[in-house]
Amino acid sequence: MAHSNTYYTLIGSLPTLPRRFDQADRVPISRLKLRERLKMLDPQDATVVSELSEFLVWERQSLERTDEEFLHQYAHFEKTLQNSIALAMIRQIVSVGSIIAGLRRRRLQRDAPAGQTPIHKQMARHWEHPDFRLGVQFPWISEMDEILNSEQPFDVEHKKFDINWGY
Repeated sequence: MAHSNTYYTLIGSLPTLPRRFDQADRVPISRLKLRERLKMLDPQDATVVSELSEFLVWERQSLERTDEEFLHQYAHFEKTLQNSIALAMIRQIVSVGSIIAGLRRRRLQRDAPAGQTPIHKQMARHWEHPDFRLGVQFPWISEMDEILNSEQPFDVEHKKFDINWGY
């Protein structure tokens, strides 16, 4: 089966992103232009992008969606997603969100978040350790914990976005 070059054409057509998301002079590409360029993708790749967007864009999530439903969808991607870059991106974003949720739950003196991902299991095993013994892999945990303690939600979101952008 021959591989399509549309993915590479699409990537080559996108503008360069700034090194930091908060230091851009302007938005690199409008949502409208991006939608137009995404039409270059093969139907299979377009489906993957659509599924990833639905999964990762929190504004599109139902307020009734449970953690179990979220983790079920994540498990589905783990089993079915063929694109290793997309899978690594999802793992990163879910890991960051899960660790932040864990830090918040611990501050509220609740139990470790439920889940069967390696991150969830590690947090449950090392619930009392300041960084869940994940600090080598995720060196930002102690800084995020301090930000959470300062009760500045904008700073938490800014740091979270900065971590994922850097990834």
